[in-house]
Amino acid sequence: MVWRYWVISDTLDEMGKWQVEQDQNRRGMIRDTPKSKIYVRTWDQLIEENKAKYQFIQERLNFSANDERAMSYLRGEYAALLQGVTVANDLDNAG
Repeated sequence: MVWRYWVISDTLDEMGKWQVEQDQNRRGMIRDTPKSKIYVRTWDQLIEENKAKYQFIQERLNFSANDERAMSYLRGEYAALLQGVTVANDLDNAG
């Protein structure tokens, strides 16, 4: 079994950039051992790489992720746990 670790950051310092550039496969792998692999990415890279996947899902499934839809789902699934919990948007919409 191989453990995979992901380090995700807003930015990389010079040492981090240098280590990522050493990966010839351009996947951001900075450590590769028989038991573990360590990858380093920035949030910008992750978002950019996954925009196409999100767009595909959105177009094919006519899916739209938004706060209202997410909160509706959470309220339905976890009603007992959310009793008494107020979200800022709930307060804005109440008035």
